[in-house]
Amino acid sequence: MGFLDKLGIGGSKQEREERGVRRLQKKTMEKFGPPENRQGAIEELGKMRSPRAIEALLMRYTIRVDPGITDDEEKQRILALVHEAGAPVSAEPVKAFILSRCCCRSSTTWRTRCRSPRRRRSRRRRTSAPGSRS
Repeated sequence: MGFLDKLGIGGSKQEREERGVRRLQKKTMEKFGPPENRQGAIEELGKMRSPRAIEALLMRYTIRVDPGITDDEEKQRILALVHEAGAPVSAEPVKAFILSRCCCRSSTTWRTRCRSPRRRRSRRRRTSAPGSRS
């Protein structure tokens, strides 16, 4: 490990790109930060057009920020950037993201959304009211 590696600016091109993606992903996931910071990080990740950058962009779909209009605009921009990256770059990260969000493996919220009404079970019905004679 060299001196520049200790400062966080050395390493191979791949290591530097990975650090940059992690830094930008952290900015895109800040719920309470200024929207300009998130939007700038989203644009920078979109310019990278690498599978790792696409993964970082898709993680933005896992949080919701206020106001909702800004959140929706940012998510629409991410969708456009993923489309611009093209299928060769974005197909695998999108597939992995969708599979990792399967209703049987993710949070309770996703499981509740994915359930169909027929799969929900109601509580056991009582045949008579408590205290009544039948």
